[in-house]
This record gives sequence, C-alpha cells and structure tokens, in this order.
Amino acid sequence: MLKNEFLEAVEDAVIDKAVVARIEKTYGAIESNEVRKILSLTSEPISVGDLRLLSTVEIADFEDIANVDLASKGLLPLFDAFDNDFVVYKLEEGSWSMFNIVDCIEFKEAGSLGDYLS
Repeated sequence: MLKNEFLEAVEDAVIDKAVVARIEKTYGAIESNEVRKILSLTSEPISVGDLRLLSTVEIADFEDIANVDLASKGLLPLFDAFDNDFVVYKLEEGSWSMFNIVDCIEFKEAGSLGDYLS
C-alpha cells in the first residue's frame, strides 16, 4: 500500500472500540484518534511503503514476541521498520519515534507518522 492510500484509509477508518480496548489493557489510555484509527486497521499486518503495520496480536503481545517492554516506556509499537527497528507512538508526548529493540534506544523523533512513510 502506498503512503497516501494508507493515510486515506486511516482518515476514513471507523474506530474499533474492542481492538483499542485490548491494546489499552497493555499500554494504557490512547488519546490520539489517529492512533486509535490505525489500531482499528490492524486485524492483519499491512505493508505500507518500506514499513509493515503490526497486527493487533503483535502489538498486544509485543513484549512476549520481542522481549522488550515498551509499555513501561510509554511507547506503542505500530510499524516494523525491519533491522530490529520499530516506529512507535509516544503516548505521553503524542509524537512518533523509532525504537531499536536490540540496543533499546529511541531515535529519529518526528511530529507525524507521515515523516516515516515512504
């Protein structure tokens, strides 16, 4: 899927309250409607340019899958950028960044998701 197609799908998405509630059990309250809509599209992984949108199961079980507790850091993993990097939403700040699960470092902060999509 192309960047513009994905952003349009997000804009048109209806928030799936059950999916959002499942993710909020692990990560806490999600205030951003954009993020809530993205989560509503995660029934299956979706390729978006060079990224892969994680599935609901992958997001909910991220700690078990990746052996990294992003929830305690206030980070919500949404996209696999490969090479152990993930695009994460910073829940408290309302911004985006990359996180490497091997080095456990956050880098390349951005104000919008569009900055990561190619």
